[in-house]
Amino acid sequence: MRAYMRFDRRQSRLPAAIAILVVAVLYPLIPSQLSLGPAILFPIVAVLGVLPLTIADALGLEHPWQRPLALTLLGLTAAANGTSIALLVRELIARSSDMSGRQLLAGALTVWVANVIVFALWYWELDRGGPRQREADGGGPPDFLFPQMTDAKDIMPGWQPAFSDYLYTSSTNATAFSPTDTMPITGWAKLLMSAQSLSSFVLVVLVTARAVNILK
Repeated sequence: MRAYMRFDRRQSRLPAAIAILVVAVLYPLIPSQLSLGPAILFPIVAVLGVLPLTIADALGLEHPWQRPLALTLLGLTAAANGTSIALLVRELIARSSDMSGRQLLAGALTVWVANVIVFALWYWELDRGGPRQREADGGGPPDFLFPQMTDAKDIMPGWQPAFSDYLYTSSTNATAFSPTDTMPITGWAKLLMSAQSLSSFVLVVLVTARAVNILK
């Protein structure tokens, strides 16, 4: 008899909260030229936003303010990282920069990692109406088509994507510059993945060009 795996639909916010805190830890590590204002400001805001969401999730509480707060926090995280990307591109294409080659390369790696996490959070938060909607009734029509929803749907009934699945999708999209095993279906999903591919491609090309210039 074939053994089937069944999955709990519980969509814990803890992995997403940890991911935001990782970005908050990375942010002060980037050179000051790649951030606006005090570097410690964003980590403070991130912690203040993550705490009530994590506590409410651990207690199993549902309030109308949770999703707006989560989206606002995600928007601030994306804005902070997007600003760092823009400033990094400016430094990479500048004829002269106050940053050393080592600082530029280290900053680029940190920003790239944060970018992967930020887009994973967007995918996780928006797919099929968000984690709570997916947990309640499976959500609406899928925005992302995972292999477990097609090839493995008969041996993995009730499967729901967790944050790790969206993180994997984000990392493969950032390295391959295109979808791999998970396909975007809706328009916004395609736009987000295109934006991530473009930002990753620009960073890789500019960093490679700058590295070659440094090694000359």
